[in-house]
Amino acid sequence: MKTYYELLETRAFELDIKILKAFAKAGVPSSTYYRAKLGRTAMRYQTAMKVLQALEDIYEESFS
Repeated sequence: MKTYYELLETRAFELDIKILKAFAKAGVPSSTYYRAKLGRTAMRYQTAMKVLQALEDIYEESFS
């Protein structure tokens, strides 16, 4: 089973967006990004959804 971070990483790769940019746009601290990336802590569902929405927003903005 993949973690929320792994799922976000996959989606960011598909959209060709740097995941850290999505964390910033979502207002999620970079420390949360690094802890999730290193597997030190599990990301909350709500946090993952904020970042996912930011990924989708960034992608849509690239066509505006």
